[in-house]
Amino acid sequence: SGTSSMTHKAFTLESLKRRKPNSPNQIDSNYAQYLLEQGLQQTCGLRRALQKLIVERERRCDRLASAGTRIRSGALARLAVGNTKVFGKVTEVRGVSTAVHVLLDGSGSMGGGKFDLAIKSSLAIVHSLQSVKSVSVGLTLFQEDDASVLIRHGETINQNLGRIGLCDFMGGTPLYTALLAGAYQLSQRTEIRKVLIILSDLREGEIDSYSRQAIKDLTKAGIIVV
Repeated sequence: SGTSSMTHKAFTLESLKRRKPNSPNQIDSNYAQYLLEQGLQQTCGLRRALQKLIVERERRCDRLASAGTRIRSGALARLAVGNTKVFGKVTEVRGVSTAVHVLLDGSGSMGGGKFDLAIKSSLAIVHSLQSVKSVSVGLTLFQEDDASVLIRHGETINQNLGRIGLCDFMGGTPLYTALLAGAYQLSQRTEIRKVLIILSDLREGEIDSYSRQAIKDLTKAGIIVV
């Protein structure tokens, strides 16, 4: 029951301002916009690779046509009887619909520029995938003993600039709670494929046993954990 309540939380401007009481809304929004622009500039390779992973395309020749650019050698015999349908009609089909949820580590260990890089990367990922029709994407920040939604699926970055601009790193690394929160968000989606992306400085040997088991369970349930 305690875990369930944590998975439903979303940051409010009021709760975040208690951490930075002198931060005006406009400054926070401008800073978030700056983070996004910097992230887009610094993560071109990452975004291309991610889009290639998420937005799968397959090409198939599913019928013959009288005009086109690709002749099917197996159909050339048709010409002898006046049938000009020897061109392969190639169609491009977008891959399966996908829900992606990004988990952003905002713990105290993310200092030294790591949180700055991680939040830029997370915003770049969200921005990049939001332009794809078959993909929905959300973002959750986890820190201290909590995991809280920054961007819900169906929302845009611009709708949450003030909230994003107030984020900072502090406290512990509640990865297990974050995994449960991300799994809950994905469970509400109707997309066929579900992907959970973790942006953290945790090393393999630092992942606790509960989180390891959760990752195994999520993988068995068909969720891709990156």
